[in-house]
Amino acid sequence: MEEDLFIGLPSNGRLEYLSWCWRFLQSCATDVCDMHIKVASCLVDQLAIEGEFHRLRQFISNLSLDEYAVLYGNEKFNKAMIRLYVEEANYVNALCLLKSCATDVCDMHIKVASCLVDQLAIEGEFHRLRQFIANLSLDEYAVLYGNERFNKAMIRLYVEEANYVNALCLLKNAKFEEKDESLIRIWDDIQYKLEELRKGRSLTSLDRFRVRKRNPPPPSIRGEEWRRISSRLPQKATHLLRLWLNQHVKRPYPNREQSEQLARQSGLSIHQVKLWFANARRNKQKRQSKTRGCQHIEQARSNHRT
Repeated sequence: MEEDLFIGLPSNGRLEYLSWCWRFLQSCATDVCDMHIKVASCLVDQLAIEGEFHRLRQFISNLSLDEYAVLYGNEKFNKAMIRLYVEEANYVNALCLLKSCATDVCDMHIKVASCLVDQLAIEGEFHRLRQFIANLSLDEYAVLYGNERFNKAMIRLYVEEANYVNALCLLKNAKFEEKDESLIRIWDDIQYKLEELRKGRSLTSLDRFRVRKRNPPPPSIRGEEWRRISSRLPQKATHLLRLWLNQHVKRPYPNREQSEQLARQSGLSIHQVKLWFANARRNKQKRQSKTRGCQHIEQARSNHRT
């Protein structure tokens, strides 16, 4: 039994004890025996549990071919290898090992698979992502469908395929615990593309503003901090935005990088920043139109008097 190795040992002393046992076995025995397997499997398991992945890599790299071949079928060894693969973000190998070891979909399956699809989507490996999803079993797909990372990857895949209907449906109906500005950008970009297809031309800044106003992000992705009305924003934030606006009178259109910087400095979301500037530009145009109108009226009155 595994517990026999730890009789009388405190939990924080197990790792060093197992390391000593392994070194002793290596110095005494020439062939791989049951005790080799028992000690080695407990050692790699303990290393993985304690997060000693550097030592775990070293241990595995020092194994002989015979030792590795025997240990490869050991449950504890395989679990430690899976943890190591996850630590190294080597999700492909982790998932392959999981599928070869486990028959049912477990929490580790979900964690590794969701990390893998997320990584593939971020790196733009959509062909591999399609293949991975196509090879999922019904049970795996059913479990992963409720996973946030998996849903985000699916949204990116739908956008890549120009499948905007499914992307919007998933954005509306899926649950996203973490606030993610990229989802709002994806939502807006899809709305822009649909409007461009409808109009048959590129959108102006005013068109984009109107599209955002008609199609605000759904509650599933906008978070509690999302606001549509700039008057609700903190005074400190609006002061910062107004300062930037006054410094860029000739071109009051912050690009994405500038919007992100203003959002960080003001504590607002990028959507709030964009909306504030759109409202500010519109209000300025209204004031200018009103001023010009008053000037025309005064000019007409003076002409009438003369």
